[in-house]
Amino acid sequence: VMGGAEEGGTIDWFGCLLILLAGFGFAGVIRPSQQMIVRIGAPAFTAASMAVAAVLCLPFSLVLADSYQINWSWGGTLSVLYMGIGCSWLAYLLWNKGMNTVPANVSGLLISLEPVIGVIMAVLILGEHLSTMSAMGITVVIASTFVAGMLTRVSNKHKKAV
Repeated sequence: VMGGAEEGGTIDWFGCLLILLAGFGFAGVIRPSQQMIVRIGAPAFTAASMAVAAVLCLPFSLVLADSYQINWSWGGTLSVLYMGIGCSWLAYLLWNKGMNTVPANVSGLLISLEPVIGVIMAVLILGEHLSTMSAMGITVVIASTFVAGMLTRVSNKHKKAV
């Protein structure tokens, strides 16, 4: 097992680059997504994006699977339902409905808090412990999100005054 940064390993710059590129990719689809949600509605957009995501993930799932054998259990079934309904369908439905009510730049800022919320939930629900590096990362993400939001607000006030 490779050691991650939390286990005393090093931070891989290629991994950081991939995360940065993912952020740019996400930012690049926010505005067109918002326009499409307005045209077709949040429920239709959510259903379409779930279907497209499933089709796009299938080749990777088939190639990267260690085994194609399925061992059914109640815990596993409930986990799949929770992930499929709660973490996928419901989360994207709420996200798409929110995109109708807030500007794309605000939703882009808020999505940067997703990993922070995941870490906080891991601490609260799973009993995980925060390392100093994780706490510093959380602080940087929250601070940068706050500053970017405040800059947007100041910029908007300045535009209205002129």
